[in-house]
Amino acid sequence: MCALYAPSMHDDRLIAMALDALEELAKQCDAGPQPKTKMLAAVLAYLHSRAGGERWPFDSFWKTIADPKDIGRTQNVNASMNGIYNQLGRKRSDLSARKESPGNS
Repeated sequence: MCALYAPSMHDDRLIAMALDALEELAKQCDAGPQPKTKMLAAVLAYLHSRAGGERWPFDSFWKTIADPKDIGRTQNVNASMNGIYNQLGRKRSDLSARKESPGNS
């Protein structure tokens, strides 16, 4: 993340919502290939704009969600998610803590 950029509470909530959407899609990848939609492209573009770092995890997520090979898809989507969290300066375990907090849905 750029040293001069400090996300506002609004940005932080939008980032959390976008990560939740990716987590949901990543879970659906366990059942089979998923379509590459304009909504997904927008979520990935937004998160990359907030990360300000390398692009590879976002590109990798986009490419691998439609992989017909179950094992390759699941592993690559998981690695991409970890990279996206890393680019945003977050830990992936932050997601479960956020969902377990009272008042979050």
